[in-house]
Amino acid sequence: MDRAGSEGWPFVAAQGRPARAVSSFLITRFGNVPINGRIKQWAATAPPPDHAEILRRWELCNDARTATAGLAFGLLIALTLRRSSGDIAPHAPSSPAFTSPPSSPGQRGDLEGTIQ
Repeated sequence: MDRAGSEGWPFVAAQGRPARAVSSFLITRFGNVPINGRIKQWAATAPPPDHAEILRRWELCNDARTATAGLAFGLLIALTLRRSSGDIAPHAPSSPAFTSPPSSPGQRGDLEGTIQ
């Protein structure tokens, strides 16, 4: 069953949003944070000869994480606005455990009248 075809772009966007948020975190953790550690050492010493390249890599990581975080946030907003406008039906639970409670005590659907 191809849910992307039956649900359209909201389903595809919702599936990609967590991956974009995790990507933003991973870029920060393994891209920006190590470079920040190297840059902090420059305050005590002179910058290395390749400092321009290090700063370029930091900017590249910063641009990538900003883009992934912004895209994840934008998809969240788009999906929220689309759902609130009624274009997407709210998820209906498929389990009978989520049905409404009986209208009176002792009454339980097809068991009605069997409990005395």
